[in-house]
Amino acid sequence: TGDGLLSAVRLLAALNRENKTMSQFLTGVEKFPQILVNRKVAQKIPLEKLPESVALIGNYEKELGAEGRILVRYSGTENLLRVMVEGKDAQRIKAIADEITDSITAEVEKLGS
Repeated sequence: TGDGLLSAVRLLAALNRENKTMSQFLTGVEKFPQILVNRKVAQKIPLEKLPESVALIGNYEKELGAEGRILVRYSGTENLLRVMVEGKDAQRIKAIADEITDSITAEVEKLGS
């Protein structure tokens, strides 16, 4: 909840500084589709130790450029991989998220055995 409170305070400060309403402030913001894939993993091997998946993520980040983003992390409380992808094309970001998830899962299984 602390992050949410800080975000709210910073947003209100920006609105005050710019002397704008929320609708005025958000004019021109383009919403992109977002997909979140969660998958159980046997163990949480640090992502930097998964070179194939790191390279794959880097390639997709270049492909998406400024028109998308990728966030990959493990859950802090359970053995769960979380892959979030945003971009203009919903079908494409779903395919990217699935491929990244499959790649990490396979690498974790290979290194864990």
